[in-house]
Amino acid sequence: MRFARRRWLRLLLFASVSLLIGAAVVTFALGWRRGLKLVYPLRSPICCQTPADYQLEYQDVVIETADALKLRGWYIPAKNRAAIIVAHGAGGNRVAVLPFAAILARHGYGVLLIDLRAHGDSDGTVYAYGWRDIIAAADFLRNQTDIDPKRIGALGFSLGGVAVLEGVAHDSAIAAVISDGAGAVRLEDFPPRRRLIDWWFWFYDLGNEQAILRETGEWDKASMRQTVAAISPRPLFLIAAGAADSASAVEAEINQHLFEAAGGEKQLWSVPNAIHTTGFAIEPVEYERRIVAFFDDALLR
Repeated sequence: MRFARRRWLRLLLFASVSLLIGAAVVTFALGWRRGLKLVYPLRSPICCQTPADYQLEYQDVVIETADALKLRGWYIPAKNRAAIIVAHGAGGNRVAVLPFAAILARHGYGVLLIDLRAHGDSDGTVYAYGWRDIIAAADFLRNQTDIDPKRIGALGFSLGGVAVLEGVAHDSAIAAVISDGAGAVRLEDFPPRRRLIDWWFWFYDLGNEQAILRETGEWDKASMRQTVAAISPRPLFLIAAGAADSASAVEAEINQHLFEAAGGEKQLWSVPNAIHTTGFAIEPVEYERRIVAFFDDALLR
């Protein structure tokens, strides 16, 4: 009787451990799949709108990156000698960020909207994070006669928010940056894990990280905490979701963690009731006021 009980306990323990390992492998695989979607994004066609729909004059531009890719975009000339690079999120293109370009243009800023590599009409099949694209965009702006090269900033959303942070960290001549909805790049970008569910998602986050590093070959990629620290002392403004759901809470926690790693002039705004990159839709007047005030202080004064 005792032997039979021990045998069943062993079987139960084996089954439980096997179930936990299987669940961990599945969670890792889901994270890996998400990483692949970021590296190999589905393209959205350039469709239905241009800056002309916002009564803005613009030029079609083609910009070459240091690794010989051609990026397509629109350039809206400046009236105040300052310009902003605007970068879209994963799977998007320059059309998605036209409303923000219109805001900045109304306040006199030149605006360069680009399709990041492997997006829109730009070259590339692999998105190896777009910091090279941001540097190429800044080089383009520095050669425009309507721009003071010391008055260039960047604004990015989600994946584009990561791209502008990394681009500014690599290019010391870009004077200021706003990132809305940036996420983690390396495991250390997540705040300390205190709950059991946070530790369980470590397998998902690991799968996501490893898929990106393997597919891009950038094994030595800096974390976002290292990136924001490298931006100092230039002004930095992080915007995050502030809704009560779990995904928004994670985004807010990550951006708080990044904010703590940054130095110099820095701001953090978790937009109340907003989910990922919907801050402008939730608080349009306050959103415009804050981003314009930030760039005015950083680039004009």
